[in-house]
Order: sequence, then C-alpha cells, then structure tokens
Amino acid sequence: MKIKGMTILKLSLAILFLAISFDGYAVSDEYSEYLKSQKESFQTYKDSRDAEFIGFLKEQWQEFKVHKGLTRDDKPKPPALPVAEPQRAEPVIAEKIKVVEPIVVPPYKPEEKIVVPPVKDPGKPLALKIDFFMTPISIYGKYNFPNGSTGPINKEVITSFWDKMSQLDYDSIISQVQVYQKQLKLNDWGYHYILYRIGMEQYSSNKNMANLFVWYMSSKSGYESRIGYNNSQVFLLMPSRNRLYSVPFLTLNGNKYYSLFFDEQPEKFKSLFTYKGSYPDADKLMDYRILDSPEISKIIREKNLAFDYKQNNLDVKAQYNKNLVDFFKYYPQTNIKVYFDALVSPELEYTLLKSLKPMVEGKTEVEAVNTLLRFVQKSFSYKTDDGQFGHEKYMLPEETVFYPYSDCEDRSFFFAYLVKKLLNLDVVGLDYPGHISTAVKFTDNLPGDYVVRNNKKYMICDPTYINARLGMAMPQFKNVKPEIIKIDNL
Repeated sequence: MKIKGMTILKLSLAILFLAISFDGYAVSDEYSEYLKSQKESFQTYKDSRDAEFIGFLKEQWQEFKVHKGLTRDDKPKPPALPVAEPQRAEPVIAEKIKVVEPIVVPPYKPEEKIVVPPVKDPGKPLALKIDFFMTPISIYGKYNFPNGSTGPINKEVITSFWDKMSQLDYDSIISQVQVYQKQLKLNDWGYHYILYRIGMEQYSSNKNMANLFVWYMSSKSGYESRIGYNNSQVFLLMPSRNRLYSVPFLTLNGNKYYSLFFDEQPEKFKSLFTYKGSYPDADKLMDYRILDSPEISKIIREKNLAFDYKQNNLDVKAQYNKNLVDFFKYYPQTNIKVYFDALVSPELEYTLLKSLKPMVEGKTEVEAVNTLLRFVQKSFSYKTDDGQFGHEKYMLPEETVFYPYSDCEDRSFFFAYLVKKLLNLDVVGLDYPGHISTAVKFTDNLPGDYVVRNNKKYMICDPTYINARLGMAMPQFKNVKPEIIKIDNL
C-alpha cells in the first residue's frame, strides 16, 4: 500500500521553510493565513495516510510461518584451548626490524557524565520520565495515550491502537527522542530501545503494549516496521541492512523481518499473524553497526588483567562502564564485521592504552604484537558461549573484560582493536569454519603462516592459540583458507 503525492519529508521541509520568520519582523495576516492553510493541508495528508492504513489493518491479516533464526557457523568450537608447542614459542626475527612509533594515549577525564538534552519548550508539562541505564530521559507535552489492553490480542485491538495513536502529537515525541539519540550517540538499536522503555513506562511493563508503541513510533520515524501476533503475544518485526543470527524471522516480499526483543532472549514461535503491506514512506532499514560508543551514564568498574611474558608477571588495569555491558546484553547477534568495527568506551580505551603503552612502546613491531598476543591469550579464561550463556553471543571489548569467560571471536575483536589503536598496524579478521582469528600486516617481511589480501601479506596472529606467536596458525587451520574481514572503523 502506497499513497500518491508529496512525501511527508518534502511537506515537512516546505512547511518548515514557510514557518521561518525574520528576527524582529512581524508576520503579515495574509502570510499567517497562508501558513495556517499549509499546516492544515499537511495535517490532512497525515490523517488521510493514517485513515487508509487503518482501513488496511482492518482487513489484510494472514498467518505466516516463522523461521527459528539463521546460524552463522554451525561447526562447533573447541571445548578447550589448544596450546602451542614450546619449541615453536620463540620470537620470529626479521633481517631489519621496524620499531613501534611513539604511542599517544588520548586524554580522558574519569568523570561521571549524565547528558540531559535541552527542552525546546519549557512551557510544556512533563509527560513521563524514564531511567535509560541511569540516564534520565524526560518527554514533555500533553498526550492522551490509548489505554493498555490486557485481554486477547487480535487485529481489532491493534487497529484501534493505531487509530488512537494517530490522534496524538507523535511528532513531538519523535523529535525529543531523536535529540536523545544524537546526544547519547545511539544507533538504530538504541533509538528503538528508548522507544521501548517509554512504552514500558507508559503501559506499566506490559510488553505487548510496549511493542505496539514501538511499532507505531518506528513507522512514524520512517522505518520499515510491522507488528505480528499470536494467541497471547505481540511481536515487533523489522528488516535490517545487517544479517541477524539466532533471531526468529519471517519472509515477506523477499525481505527478512526479524522479531526484536530488547530485554530478553528471542522467543521461539512457529507462526504469527501479520500483514503484507507497508506504511507509506516508511522504508528505512535497521542498522546495527556500532560506529560510536554510547554515552550513557557510567557505573565504572575496574578489573585487573594479569598475564606472564618472558618470565615477567605483568598487570593491566582496565576500567569499564557496567551500564554499557547491560546495554549490549541482548544486542542481536549480527555480522562479524560489526564487532570488529565497533569502538570502545573512552574509559576502557584510556586505561588499556595507558597500561599497555610501556609494555610495547619502543619495541619492534614483532615484539609488540607478540606481547599483545600473549596478553589476550592469557588474561582471559576460555569457555564457549554455549557453556557460559547457553546460546551464541559475540562480545564487544567492554563485555569481554566484564564476563568471566570469552572465546575465539571475542578475543579476536579485542586483539584487533589493541593492535590498531596501540601500534597503528593494519589488521584483518579471519573467519574459519568454527573459529575466528586475526592477521596483521608488518613493515618487515616475516616468515610464518600468513594470508594475502590485495597482494599484501598479513601474518596470522591467533589470540586464542595459547603461547602462539605471530605467524603461527592453529594446526587444524594451517591449510584452510579463511574469509578475510576488512576492518574499517578503528
């Protein structure tokens, strides 16, 4: 279902342009009348769009089969870490040695920071206030929200909810949440997470009503979004530009619509009722890339990461934001590249780089990388995700520091980040069946196991292969060609 005519974006821009008045000049009565007519036309368009969609919701519902979720890699990971043979644990020496450049640790003030965006119209009353990971979020305005439903879910309940929401000043809520999204440096997941928390607050933790609220606000924000239901539960369904794994989905018009859960693991279900059409002008896809570290309130914790190297016992102090760990607890599992590209929090970056700098600065690239390899290999206890969580979970560096165990992909994300930030060397991810590793491009031509990308040699550096140094691939992968993952955001 699509509606002809100007898009909402074009009309919004036109009205915004017409609404601008020059400082110090009064607007003429004729202009005021014209502006009023334009606003009325804009509102009429919104109402007609909603009216047509409401009519559509009353009729076009079908039952669809739900798929249990994709599996990124069905080969099991090793239950225990392999250990390199002692005779191979000697450093590799090159004919000419490149020394690591001076390391600059970015400045950081370890102060708790709670961001509160300005209220554009202080005259509006406080509608509701939520606690978003200890970050206060306030929504202002007058809103006559639809009543919550605790009875059976059906198309009549859903249609009635959309109808009543359409009578609210939803644009005001959207604009306020978008301010928070920008100031807190949240991606699409974070934006929808705020909407979900607002829905949970408004509807007293009724998840069905919260999902209906997110569906409506997401559609009005321009995202391709739809709702589904079975006998007792409402499901939020959204397509993504990133492939999601272990997340139930259904296929409509060739697109995968993933069922999103913000505060629990995805629930398995076999079928649900939904509709095929789309809300007009709502065609944005969810983007799960983590191009900034969210700036939510901080619960700072510190962990001592100890390891041994060349008969020396070394310690690294790592501070992390426990709120970030909680924020990403139920983050959907997505492409490996998303995690390799993700940034870490300022406090974790500062403390890691400050502790590791004296261990690698002034050393050769070979010695510095071997030091970082040993750090990641020995500072974390190993356990598969199934063993630790009961399901597959890829962890960002913040989570790797927090949780008691990690496995191959978590260590690879962590190691790649350190090599790039500390040594400024080009690093890539390696995706083997049942295993994730890394490879580093050195200035010198070094012997050992390697991969080639764009005619450049990258030495394999495996942060899960205990005591292995650069140029040492796990024996079972020495003759396996991995997929090479380019890392962009670090």
